[in-house]
Amino acid sequence: MPHPEEFKTKTHPELVKTKLDKCDLCHQVKKTDFLFCNDCHHGSASKWTYDPKVKWTTQHAKAVTTNGVAGCLGKCHEQKFCVDCHTKLKPVPTSHKDAKWLRDKLTVTAYGSKAAVASGKHALAAGTAIDSCEVCHGAGGTGSKFCKGCHGMDMPHPDTFKKNHVSGSKTPKLCANCHTFKELCSDCHHKDAKNGVAWAKQHPKAIAAGGAAQCFEKCHEDKQFCVSCHTKLKAVPASHNAKNWTRDLALKKAAGHSTAYKAQTDSCDYCHGTGGVEAKFCKSCHVLPMPHPADFKDTHKADFAAKKLTRKSCENCHNQFFCDNCHHAGSVANQPWRTYHPNLVKKNGAEPCFKCHKPTFCSYCHVRLIH
Repeated sequence: MPHPEEFKTKTHPELVKTKLDKCDLCHQVKKTDFLFCNDCHHGSASKWTYDPKVKWTTQHAKAVTTNGVAGCLGKCHEQKFCVDCHTKLKPVPTSHKDAKWLRDKLTVTAYGSKAAVASGKHALAAGTAIDSCEVCHGAGGTGSKFCKGCHGMDMPHPDTFKKNHVSGSKTPKLCANCHTFKELCSDCHHKDAKNGVAWAKQHPKAIAAGGAAQCFEKCHEDKQFCVSCHTKLKAVPASHNAKNWTRDLALKKAAGHSTAYKAQTDSCDYCHGTGGVEAKFCKSCHVLPMPHPADFKDTHKADFAAKKLTRKSCENCHNQFFCDNCHHAGSVANQPWRTYHPNLVKKNGAEPCFKCHKPTFCSYCHVRLIH
């Protein structure tokens, strides 16, 4: 006496097995329920403040959760000791009952810069002290039979996963073991995606701003993917509901669909077919070549006479004032030319009328009105 350092740190566990009575002479281990032993083994040696009022089987869970199992294994116990006890008592750590144990809040990839991080508490715990998990779930870390039985693949994802994971679209249930939010995929694959918002609702703004070419660079093979989805859902872009989408009757203002077409020609093709303004869909409404040919101003009079053009076809886009504004100088938008022109003819004479009409044209109408 006193005990040498080697006795304290190495040899005394073996002696205790056969000579506990000798220890009891000084340390009164039996009378104090092994307080002396616990205060060291389950206290300072484990980097824990031992509480003699609480059974060690109860408080060791917090100690292990806080400091890991390294203090238990190697010095006093082998892993089998823990496994045998856990198997016999079938304790389930309180952490495992947490609603966020398997998965927690949505964490996503910041497009092009930062990968998504783990949020499920079991993943965070494994990252901190994987050896604690092995006590019940077996050795091998995330490669153990228990872990792979749930994950179904190597974890964490290997560096090549980003290139090869496209096959995940065929096994969505496997991905859903961890990723219950479709937006996790969306926020990486879809630039300008927003956490927690379904891409089907959000992508119109992104496509309107940046076009659809980005969709086909990595994921979608061709426009038919878009067409099939739009057709199935009967999706109508919000822009198509605008009052001026089909036509804008204000002078020198193009209809909304015309402006959109010039900005992103290919976007129209997804629903209305390829071919631009020559597509069947466009021609069925326009009825004539669009945009108007360069000599349309000079030829449209003859085309009307030959009935190649009709009033009905022009009114698909224009109202009467569009014609009056050019042909009838001085006309106003809110009054018919027939009732408004007498004042202008009295003031300016009828000569401007004869650029388009024969002198007898006026008499056809005026004579009918007299009789």
